Amino acid sequence: MTSGLKLHQKALYLKIGNKYSRLKLLGGFNHQVQWGGKSPYYTKDGKLPDGFKNYINVITGQRYFLGDDLTEFDYNNRIGNHLGSIDLGIQYIGHEYSWFIYRQNIYEDGSLSKLLNIADGLNGISIRKNNSYGANFEVSAIVVEFLFTKSQGGSVWDLETVLGRDNYFNNGQIRDGWSYFDRTIGTPFITPTSDTNWKWPGYSDSFTSNNRVSVFHFGFSGTFLQKIQWSSKLSYSSNIGTYDEPFLKKPSQFSGIFSVGLSLDRSGNTAIKASYALDIGQLYPNAKAFGLSLRRDFGFRSPVGNKKN
Repeated sequence: MTSGLKLHQKALYLKIGNKYSRLKLLGGFNHQVQWGGKSPYYTKDGKLPDGFKNYINVITGQRYFLGDDLTEFDYNNRIGNHLGSIDLGIQYIGHEYSWFIYRQNIYEDGSLSKLLNIADGLNGISIRKNNSYGANFEVSAIVVEFLFTKSQGGSVWDLETVLGRDNYFNNGQIRDGWSYFDRTIGTPFITPTSDTNWKWPGYSDSFTSNNRVSVFHFGFSGTFLQKIQWSSKLSYSSNIGTYDEPFLKKPSQFSGIFSVGLSLDRSGNTAIKASYALDIGQLYPNAKAFGLSLRRDFGFRSPVGNKKN
């Protein structure tokens, strides 16, 4: 739908603690904006606002920025398609295990500044085993996450009072949304409309018809018989569409993958891996898949010294 888009991106993250600290605190934010380029929606002569003056507004996220090339959509919203997250985390490195607990708050407009969509975000905990004792079966890492995006600031959108209906990853001008070749950037659980069983006419030219979701996700990895590496990712989601066009039902979806790998030589440069995956539910067509891969890593001597590259 669009062409010639530009990307503005910035991030600021701070960490309290050094590499020797057992306890570390992390926090920061990231901000992305698609802007400029061409679009047939809510533009003047098919062109989105461009130039240095508009770029200042992109950086700061100002509203009500006047200009001859602006439409009412630009004026009442912002220049470009903004989105990002505010991230917080705490990490503890113990003798046996390392723990990482984190929270990501989503924002696309002013809802988060008023705490209207504070319920939305990603909550996670990661536990990693620091030592292996050669057991026949070991779990070396666990990740548990809960993603929630059903609030979006509420069902009411009023320019002066309540900025709800955030409609994550969709944009009125940039209908391709936050995607790359129709693949979602950032999360697999806000799904492209083309992937699902639920395709509404009102979202036929928008990126996603399903951005109000809640998801439980589990990840595990470890060893078996000390040589076989195994991993598994399991996800269960509840999906209700969008505020503008909610799903008639609330399709649920289970997606999972299990993989095992084995090194074929002592150096570990050659490995074979097998995977089995499936989708079961009402959101996607039911599917099963099996994959088999063979990997070989090659080392080369550096022309200076004896180091390998």
